[in-house]
Amino acid sequence: MPFELRVADIMQKEFSAIDPDATIRDAVESLYGFGKDEAHAPVSQSLVVIENDGDLAGVLTMFDILRAVEPPYLRDRAPLAGIAWEGFFKDVIHQAETLSVGDIMTPWAKVQSVTPTDRLIKALEVMVNSHVRRLPVCEGRQVVGVIRLFDIFQEVAREMLAAGGDEKGSDA
Repeated sequence: MPFELRVADIMQKEFSAIDPDATIRDAVESLYGFGKDEAHAPVSQSLVVIENDGDLAGVLTMFDILRAVEPPYLRDRAPLAGIAWEGFFKDVIHQAETLSVGDIMTPWAKVQSVTPTDRLIKALEVMVNSHVRRLPVCEGRQVVGVIRLFDIFQEVAREMLAAGGDEKGSDA
């Protein structure tokens, strides 16, 4: 059964990480995979933010970056929300790109994480309840991996498809 597996059994030991002092532009380059392929498809949807000593500082997602470039008048739902001025959005983006990752990340105290010895069912529960697709895997505050919702889904699918063939034909 997939839920008897531990997080360590399927976690990704290689993951995208960034320093909290890096700029948002650096983060965008990491997420966007700039220079890695011609299509520039996102390499990852989030970055684990790690201090120099290896401790988890936080998590930075595409949503965090987009929130940073969202003009304040859109957040406040002010009467100006429908108005767009030529070049204004571009200006906001260029102002935000100089912010540091630490300025806009979700700080470690608010980040949900799991340990390598946790069962997959716990990781799934945390993801579902927190509405996240990735979790840092930590020993203390040291990040040792990342587990993705997709990793858990693959285990569920393997089990379901392996067992499913026997049950389909039993009613016929």
